Amino acid sequence: MDELVDRIYEASVIPSLWVEVLDRISAIAHCDGGLLIAADPSKNVHAVSSECLSPMLRAFIEEGWMHQNIRAARLAPLNYSGFVVDLDIVTPEEAETDPFYVDCLRKFGGGVGTGTVIPAPTGDLIIFNMERSYKRGFIERSVLTELDALRPHLARSALLSVRLGLERARAMTEALSRLNLPAAVLTAKGQVLSTNALLDGMQARFICGAGGQLVISYRPANALFKAALASSDVSDSVRQTYSIPVPALDDLQPCVAHLVPLRRQARDIFNGAANLLVVTSITTPSAPPAHILHGLFDLSPAEARVAQNLFEGRTIEEIATANGLSRETIRKQLRAVLTKTGTNRQSELVGLLSGAQIRAHG
Repeated sequence: MDELVDRIYEASVIPSLWVEVLDRISAIAHCDGGLLIAADPSKNVHAVSSECLSPMLRAFIEEGWMHQNIRAARLAPLNYSGFVVDLDIVTPEEAETDPFYVDCLRKFGGGVGTGTVIPAPTGDLIIFNMERSYKRGFIERSVLTELDALRPHLARSALLSVRLGLERARAMTEALSRLNLPAAVLTAKGQVLSTNALLDGMQARFICGAGGQLVISYRPANALFKAALASSDVSDSVRQTYSIPVPALDDLQPCVAHLVPLRRQARDIFNGAANLLVVTSITTPSAPPAHILHGLFDLSPAEARVAQNLFEGRTIEEIATANGLSRETIRKQLRAVLTKTGTNRQSELVGLLSGAQIRAHG
């Protein structure tokens, strides 16, 4: 038990350890796995779970079950400082018929659980829940003694994580400021957790809108930004960096906003940090070299070569001949370049690469 308590406090500073903690606590409760859910006052939900419960967690968030959760609705008002089992908050009949139990929990291998709610001074609600198949019957109350012994440690660790999370976000953006990089730490939905002074100085371009949502003033770039946020809401193993070009407007230089996913230890379950936005300016009078093009726009080597050749004034036919490729292959690569750079015409692409003033419409 002492080792588990140590692990709980380690998880407050290394968020990826919560999965192991959940697995070990669920074993004490004779359950299959555990879930840790943090809901802020705006009802934004951030969560992590044991691997076996990840489909359940995904459905809980994406299918709106968080708003139909009879457990949380019954448990939160009790202000009970301990773990409870299902029969403490619902009747056997409700556990058999309530949609949350039948269409969410049971559907994904659960249906019987024990949990606790921890209110944070920030207004966040932190929920620990251990779950097992309803076929195994209701959880015995005898396990609650051990779980309640762990609860004070879980509460202190969770509250510490809430406080540390924002400090980590601030430290991250300030470190990038020292590298002369405007930056922000964002939630998975694009809400701002922290910005540095350099990004604050670009408020004509990057606006903190309603609900703390980051908005790019140039609408086509903002559409790409929203699409990138939606596409980045996947597992750590397949998440990728997105580069969003923002063309010049009036006296503002063109720039590229990079949406970088925060993985494993860098992510924070309690403040919802999921993405880092880093902005790089394009001020060079010549086309950036291939490795810079790859870093700015995620271009492949072949696509970067096409972009450089176009900047140098070569036609599609000349590029195809020089590289021993068909014109259709070069056109296909050019279409990919235009898509990745957010431009519609070759002239816009050349202007973006050169830092020329491209007047934005829309």
